[in-house]
Amino acid sequence: LSRFYNILAKILTGLPISDITTGFKLYRLEKVLDIVIENDGFGLHVELPIKAYFRGATFLEIPVHYRKSPKESTLRYRKQFFSYMNPVFWGFFQRLKRIFAFASSKQ
Repeated sequence: LSRFYNILAKILTGLPISDITTGFKLYRLEKVLDIVIENDGFGLHVELPIKAYFRGATFLEIPVHYRKSPKESTLRYRKQFFSYMNPVFWGFFQRLKRIFAFASSKQ
C-alpha cells in the first residue's frame, strides 16, 4: 500500500521524491517556518514536504531501508486516509494551477 501511495502522490503532485511517507526529513527553516499545518496525524509527514515543494523547496533523497517488523502495524489506513490524501489533493490542484497559468501565459 505504501509503495502505491508514494507513486500516486508523486504523479499527482510532481513532488520529486520517492518516499513521501517517511518521517526522516530535514528542512531549511526559511522554507517551512510560516507554513500552516492542518494535519494533526500521520499526514503531517505528507503535508509539510508538499507545501514546502510548492514554495520552491528542493530535495535530496537518501533512501531509508526498513526491515519488516514481526509486530502488527498500528497504522489504521481507513482512519488516516484523509490525513494522507488531503495534502496530495491540495498539491494536485496547486500543480494544475501552475500548468494552466503557464499555458495561458504562452498565448
